[in-house]
Parts: sequence; structure tokens; C-alpha cells
Amino acid sequence: MIDKASGFSSRILLHIGLPKTGTTSLQELFFSSHPEVRYFGQTNVWHDPEANTVLRALLLGRSADIAAARTILANAAVQRPAIVISDEALTLGEFMLRATRWPVRSDHIAMARRAREVLGDAQVLIVLRNQADWLQSWHFQGLKSGKYAETYYRAWIDRDLGASAERLLGLLEYDVLYTAYRDVFGQHQVHVRFYEQYRDQFEDLAAECAGLICIDADRARRLVLEGEARNVSGSRFEGLPPILKRFATQGLIERILNTLPVGALRLLRNLVVRDRSFYPLSEADRSAIRERFAAGNARLQRALGLSDSPSSYH
Repeated sequence: MIDKASGFSSRILLHIGLPKTGTTSLQELFFSSHPEVRYFGQTNVWHDPEANTVLRALLLGRSADIAAARTILANAAVQRPAIVISDEALTLGEFMLRATRWPVRSDHIAMARRAREVLGDAQVLIVLRNQADWLQSWHFQGLKSGKYAETYYRAWIDRDLGASAERLLGLLEYDVLYTAYRDVFGQHQVHVRFYEQYRDQFEDLAAECAGLICIDADRARRLVLEGEARNVSGSRFEGLPPILKRFATQGLIERILNTLPVGALRLLRNLVVRDRSFYPLSEADRSAIRERFAAGNARLQRALGLSDSPSSYH
């Protein structure tokens, strides 16, 4: 089937996966391994020039990139039965490493409109995770990567995120995310799934994805079952104590450290890094997060026509 607006095969899946919703597992186990799929995404953006161009077009919207991306996608539609675009940066790009290389500004409405311009018709899959668990997992991921230093939620919000905290929380208004894509692609093209319902059966989500673009769902299921889940959080990590982390990121100190040889930096880090514990959300913080997002989650539920959703969203 050809989409008259774009000229490509309409068997395109745009996977709007927030980070920490099993996105990496789908990308590495299914999207990049299924023989019927041409995949453009987070896990091949830096070693596949075509993926880099397609994702740059979606995230930055430069006219030259958009034109090049449409040519790449048209060629891909001839070579493979289906195309999948999957990138966490489509939702939270400005809080990811990508923002240190590209001037990403996360905006769900602008992103949806740009996706329609680049892709034409597409099936859109959005995978959500309740905001409290998502924030806890994102916080811990940032500690493991060295981006953050504070192990308590409130200290993380106030000191590590600071002025950007409200911006991050705003991007977790799921009703805004959903309606942005629904209004552009149409209600029947946008599919919302809850991470909590697939956490222990991710192969079922893979099979549903395959069904949306009419490829071998049994193959998708097997690929996930035979693989090992990627990027799973734990409870301990190695990192700098907060006071040293803040000291090391001061302008002058950071510039001095950046002049040191890699070997010297590694030796210095090994001298000060410590095995540290991550502290999960308190019940008070979890309750406050649920209250913060209660109205938006209720609007999402009504927009989806759901009589119920996982209890952790209420």
C-alpha cells in the first residue's frame, strides 16, 4: 500500500518509546534483528549514517535533512516490507546525551507534526510507564551514567535538575503526548500501551508491534524470548559523592580536568569513586507524584475510552 502523501509504503511504525519503558530491548532484540524490518533508531544512530539522517530530520526539522530522510525512507520501503523508527529522544531528547551533540528541544506537539511531515502515514505506538516508577528509574539511570549525583529524590529534583525539573515533569504529561499524535495521525493510527502490562511478557508487545505493520509476529516474539532484557536497573552503582561531583563540574575545574590525559583521568576517578546505594522513592514522594499527574492521567484515560488503566496511574 502506498501513502499518496509521502510516496512510501504505509507499513511504517513510529515507536514513541519513553526511556525506561523497555525501549532498548525492543530496539536491540526485535527492530534491529527482524529480517522484514529496516530500523532507524537510538541503537544505530551513531554507526548508521542513514539512521542518523532520519533521526536528525525528526528531531531538528532542518529542511535539507527532511528531504534526505524522505529519500532514504522511500528507498528503504522498496528494500524491506516494513520500516520502524524508534528513539527515546523523540520524547525526552533534551535530557539525553543526544542534546550534547544536537540542539534538541523536546516538544510533543512540534514533534508529532514533524513526524507527519517526514513520514506521511504511519502507525504510532506510544509505551507509557507510571510517572513515579519512571522518575525513579530515570533518576537511577542518571546516577549509573554519572550524569547525576544525588541519591535521594528530593535532592535530585532540587540540586541535580534544579531549574530544569519542571521542564522534565511537564514532558511526562501523557495526555498531552497522546493527543499531540492523535491530532496529527488520527485516533486509529495511534496505539497506547502500558509498560506495567508487558513488564514480564515483552514478547507480547513485540508481537503486537509486528501486527501493526503486518510482519511475522511469531518471529518477533521468538527474537524477544530468546534474547536478554537490555538496560535493566538495579539498586547499587559506582559514582562520585555529590560534593565531589558538583566540585568537578564547576566551570574552571571541569576545563582543567578536560585537559588531563585519559589515563590520568581514569586513575583520578578510581581514587575517588565509591560504591553507592540508590534510595527508592518514599511513599510521601510517590503519593505527591501521583497527585501531580492525576488529572492528566484521568484525561488520558477518557481520551482512550478506557474504563480502567493500571492502578499505578491513579
